[in-house]
Amino acid sequence: FKDSDTEKGSLSGDTWTLGTTGNNHVLITDSAVNLKNSSVVLASLTGSALTLGATTAEHIVISGSDIVFKADASTTKGSLNGNTWTLGTSTAYHTEITDTAISVKSGSDASTTLTSITGGNITLGLTSAEYAKISTTGLQFFCGSTERFRIDVPNNDLRFYGSGGQDFFSVQQADSSGDPFINLDATAIGSDKNGSISIQSDLDATFTLSADEDDNNTGDARITFRIGTAAKAGFYVDASESDVFKIESNQS
Repeated sequence: FKDSDTEKGSLSGDTWTLGTTGNNHVLITDSAVNLKNSSVVLASLTGSALTLGATTAEHIVISGSDIVFKADASTTKGSLNGNTWTLGTSTAYHTEITDTAISVKSGSDASTTLTSITGGNITLGLTSAEYAKISTTGLQFFCGSTERFRIDVPNNDLRFYGSGGQDFFSVQQADSSGDPFINLDATAIGSDKNGSISIQSDLDATFTLSADEDDNNTGDARITFRIGTAAKAGFYVDASESDVFKIESNQS
């Protein structure tokens, strides 16, 4: 097909050419439809995929299973597969978005999640090592599966946990009676150099500093110290009539 001496189209075997081959034109065969600028394919439609853009640069490939964003013929920079968006090269740092989570991942191991948002939870760090978690519970710090520290925002509590997950120190807004308190459950406390304060293993001790603990103006001020299981072990100062000052041994 010519316009004067300029060829505008042709049919050769199973190949249709629409337009001038030195400029923008369409090439149609039994297996593909190509939109070309001279020899550069700008878009193509094959039996399985639609490609938008020159494959030597940034382009998109749409198929029946996914949409792939590429930087060149072989480097994938993003994809949409079902309900999963992948932003970045999957063998390097990338982000994965699904209906239930947003995850930041690294390396060729797709299971290595550095950060994730799932439901109401935000996780920062590898869950197989040290990581932090923000949720409706508050701010938590973990070592593997063991929680080590928590700021409990809903209850206004601050808690430290041992290697076994036990709660050994906490500052809490309210106990079972609704009063604020500090709780310490430890096997040893020590000081250094010239000062020495030591509380050692398997505590069976009572330490009390109190003033009007019943909030009834009855004068409940007291100082109490007791260690061991013997009933008389201890040192007491009491505002009641019965005990003003007392030191007792651990002998009954």
